[in-house]
Amino acid sequence: MSRFLALAAALFAAPWSLAACSAAPTANAAVGRPAERILARDAAAERCPGLQLVARLDGYTPPRSGQVDLVFALVTNGGVQTLGRTAVFPQAPFSTGKGDPPQSFGFRVDRQGLGDGKARLRLTLEPVAGDGGGAGAVLGEARLAAIAEGGC
Repeated sequence: MSRFLALAAALFAAPWSLAACSAAPTANAAVGRPAERILARDAAAERCPGLQLVARLDGYTPPRSGQVDLVFALVTNGGVQTLGRTAVFPQAPFSTGKGDPPQSFGFRVDRQGLGDGKARLRLTLEPVAGDGGGAGAVLGEARLAAIAEGGC
């Protein structure tokens, strides 16, 4: 009986442990290691013609020396499309986990560029001065939102 219970427990736990180990996109970016998030969609984004992608940055650690740019890109089955390049200002660490406010960035998105709707946002840290060593960023929510135009 105890062997049966052990086997039943192992069979029940197996799918859950595989799900926990799946290749889910990571939210932590560093130089040479981008972060990705699956895009959420506001209800209005489905019915409005104008779309914007809103990316929330929940944390940032500046490089030990130099500066890095944040490069945001839309990843779809059709490829990778760079949306924009910016930097955190001021170049100071912050974390929403410590009570700091997040920083948000918005980019206009073409609906046709979304493909089958399974799009992701990719955040890459690229050094612009120095090697970017020690820099890190935490990508929070990434969502498609309606732009209030055209009867929306």
